[in-house]
Amino acid sequence: MDYEFKLTSRFFEVFWFLLISIIVLSVVCIILLIFRNKIMSNDNISGKGIFYFSLIVCLFFNGWLIYKFIPYGQDLQYVRTNEFSYITGEVVGYNKREAIGDIAVTYKYSQPIIFDGENRVVLDVNDTELNKTYSLIYLKHTKIAIIIEIH
Repeated sequence: MDYEFKLTSRFFEVFWFLLISIIVLSVVCIILLIFRNKIMSNDNISGKGIFYFSLIVCLFFNGWLIYKFIPYGQDLQYVRTNEFSYITGEVVGYNKREAIGDIAVTYKYSQPIIFDGENRVVLDVNDTELNKTYSLIYLKHTKIAIIIEIH
């Protein structure tokens, strides 16, 4: 199906970006640790401070990327076997609101809250309107969704 292909493509765009970022940042951290004696060869206190600060920032950012990558790792098996979740429900609210523009401010809403009669699910999908009913295909852990049909 075309919707499954779109969902898979959107999933793998972020999956590969996160994975490559984690690998590159891990290599940078390892290189910093391997060459720390050459980087801090003299007794310069500010050089040591800059080195440790950059190492801590690099490790912190790498940890954050790994945290963001975990749901993608969990959904990878579902994408490989094409086991997607489907929901038909009404948009009852939004989790995020972003202001667009400087003088005339308009709002872009994202992460709609979908209510299907029993459950409320927050999904990552664009182009939805409040109080309209949608059929969506989504992934369980990352909550990435594609609109199949507007009712």
